[in-house]
Amino acid sequence: MTKKGMDVSYHQGTIDFKKAKKDGIDFVILREGYRKTIDKKFLEYVSGAKAAGIEIPGVYHFFYPLKESDVLLEAKSCIENVEKAGLGKDTIIFADLEYDTFTDAKEKGVTLRKSITTPWTIIFCDYVESQGYRAGVYLNQDYYKNYYDMSQILAKGYVIWLADYSGDPNYPCTYQQYSNKGKVSGISGNVDMNYFFGEAKAEPVTECDTSQRQAVVDVFESWKGYSEANGKHKQIVDIYNAYLATAVKVNGTINYRVSYSDAWCATAMSAAYIKAGLADAFPIECSCPRMIELAKKAGTWVEDDAYVPDPADAVLYDWGDSGKGDNAGTPDHVGMVVSIDKSAGAMLVIEGNKNDAVEYRTLQINGRYIRGFIHTIISGTVASKTETSASAPSKDVRWKGKVTASRLNVRTWAGTENDKCRTFGPLDKGTEVYICDEIYAADGSLWYYIKTMDSGKYGFCHSAFIRKEV
Repeated sequence: MTKKGMDVSYHQGTIDFKKAKKDGIDFVILREGYRKTIDKKFLEYVSGAKAAGIEIPGVYHFFYPLKESDVLLEAKSCIENVEKAGLGKDTIIFADLEYDTFTDAKEKGVTLRKSITTPWTIIFCDYVESQGYRAGVYLNQDYYKNYYDMSQILAKGYVIWLADYSGDPNYPCTYQQYSNKGKVSGISGNVDMNYFFGEAKAEPVTECDTSQRQAVVDVFESWKGYSEANGKHKQIVDIYNAYLATAVKVNGTINYRVSYSDAWCATAMSAAYIKAGLADAFPIECSCPRMIELAKKAGTWVEDDAYVPDPADAVLYDWGDSGKGDNAGTPDHVGMVVSIDKSAGAMLVIEGNKNDAVEYRTLQINGRYIRGFIHTIISGTVASKTETSASAPSKDVRWKGKVTASRLNVRTWAGTENDKCRTFGPLDKGTEVYICDEIYAADGSLWYYIKTMDSGKYGFCHSAFIRKEV
């Protein structure tokens, strides 16, 4: 059910939230602050909204970064203010880059482009999520098209809050700011008005679900090419350090904050599990020997060098292995198993800090240097984050279509940046399918949510390659 709300900052002055509630306001999104400064009405508004029974689903933070390190400082300041206000972990914290951000940066000699704003916004949001809160992005249609690489933003699954005053939203969003000239009892002057369209339905597109193991592997593979040379390895280290306090309490992790100059293979392995939301399934550590100690306590350590691992298992190496007998030396390195090629007797592994970067390695099963494995106890599935970032598509059949491409890929969500469905597809030319819904991708292209006629499975196909049958 759609709810009506508003968003406010100190510019609204004194607000009578009880009158606003009687005027039909279901929720309010509050400005928490900007830079490292708290909005001077934030704490007062939190108290007033709570007293009036108005929901506070989220807050927004104007941020004004001039360099990458500024982003994390602002994110930390934001979290401190949210905690000071006593808001729960279900609070959505929206990153808000305003036009003023770009003007201010340019005046200081910094030109912000989407190649910068996209990763910086991701750093902000990832830190928010590492602290247990929900992350969101506030943007308008201009930002959607020109200021962000939306394929990356949507793939992260952040909550989208779209400013679109043209009527129904032109892009998928959970919240829509539909007017900046609203009138609400208890507020003098205009106020921004919003709709909440509801969260995605609990029922995911199960045919395109990702196993928990694959979800962890996907996280690690998304870092391919991150290196010390380009500085992106810092994002991995930041994920680990942001979770460290929790890991110390929950996992028994050593309380050591990793520096950017430290070896970071174990840090990357741990960060992938943290980012995938499965930190409790893995011995979070920045040290290979301590990682083994925790795995032994958890009963997940596999000493057998000839063991055939599963994807997302950790394989630890000892470069001093003589190749004779069981390797029982001190581990020097760790990587994550991506896949197994049984016919070749080999495994594909992805590693952090391989040549100071995230890179692949092919390793022979029962080969030299294997110290052992950590076999994580995970077996469930998770829905693709992009599926839950907007309202779930309808499964009700609208019409029937026919594939016109020679081979048409089926994906887990609208857009070529999303994964191909693993359990079916591509579809051959002439295949008849049911069309259940229409979804716009990040690039504005139209995609169909299809249901196969033979197996009843669901997925997304580009609309240009399906013709409606009459």
